[in-house]
Amino acid sequence: MQTKTRGIRRVLAVAALALWAFAVAIVVLADDARLGCIAEAQRDPAYQARLLGRVEVERTEYEIAVTREGQPVAGAKVCASVVMRGMEAMGVSDTADEVTPGVYRVDIVLEMSGGWRGNILITKVGEPPVSVPLSFTVT
Repeated sequence: MQTKTRGIRRVLAVAALALWAFAVAIVVLADDARLGCIAEAQRDPAYQARLLGRVEVERTEYEIAVTREGQPVAGAKVCASVVMRGMEAMGVSDTADEVTPGVYRVDIVLEMSGGWRGNILITKVGEPPVSVPLSFTVT
């Protein structure tokens, strides 16, 4: 009987530790997603950003087209920060690399289908940072 009780205690201890680690991960990852593109930024309606191609679960890389008054924005630093609607812990954030003038590739994984929202932060040398809202559905 003591062996069985000891085994149950070990399982409970491991479960408690796993639950604690999961809670810590949610807090840390949620903060990283919200704070990944830190900058004081204004919204400027002259800027537009849109995801190119299909937005699918488990896809690992996306391209973002960035324009200003309809023209490609080349040579900018671009950072994408998005969260799943209603599940703030389901957020991702990363900087993007320019692949062609005005098109930037970002490596992020959107792990669940549904509605997502966020911001694209655009920074060009000599200009104030701009934040462009982004809303999309993952299939």
